Amino acid sequence: MTIMFEQPSLISGAKIPRFRFITMNNGSATNTGSAVETLDADAEAVVANTGDPIIGITTGASQDAPQDSASSLAAKEAGVSFEWISAGAMGLLTASKAWVRGDMLMANTNSSLDFTNFAGAGEPVADGNWIGAMAMENAAQGEEGRVLVQPTSYFENT
Repeated sequence: MTIMFEQPSLISGAKIPRFRFITMNNGSATNTGSAVETLDADAEAVVANTGDPIIGITTGASQDAPQDSASSLAAKEAGVSFEWISAGAMGLLTASKAWVRGDMLMANTNSSLDFTNFAGAGEPVADGNWIGAMAMENAAQGEEGRVLVQPTSYFENT
C-alpha cells in the first residue's frame, strides 16, 4: 500500500524571496513589514524570522517566467500562491552566516523587505530558537546550500 501526501497550498502574506524559511502568518510574525495585507486566509505564509516556528522553505521557482529580468521572489506580493518544501524534503536555503554539514539551522533576524540582508535565510541555531533544517553540505554566507527541512523543534542548550 502506498500512502500519498499532498503538499498543502499556501498563499503569501507579503513578498517572499526564493530559498528562505517561511512561517504561518498568525498576525504576530516579526518579518511581515508594511507589505502585508490582511487576507483572513488560513493558509497564509510569510518570511520566517528568529523566534518564528518554521514550516518550510521556498523553492527556486520564481513567480515570473524564466527570463533575464525574472524576479528573485517566490511571491512578488501578498495573496499569491507559491512553491515551497515542507518537513522531510531536501531543498536549497540561502545562508545568512556560513554553516557546515550537520549544523542545525534557524531563520535569520532581519526585517528588511528588500531581502538583500538575508531576511529568512538560514544560520546555525542559537540557544532558545526554532530549528527549521539541517545542513546537508557546507555553505558560505550568501550561498545557497542543500538542507533537509526538519519538523520544527525548539533548541535549548541545557
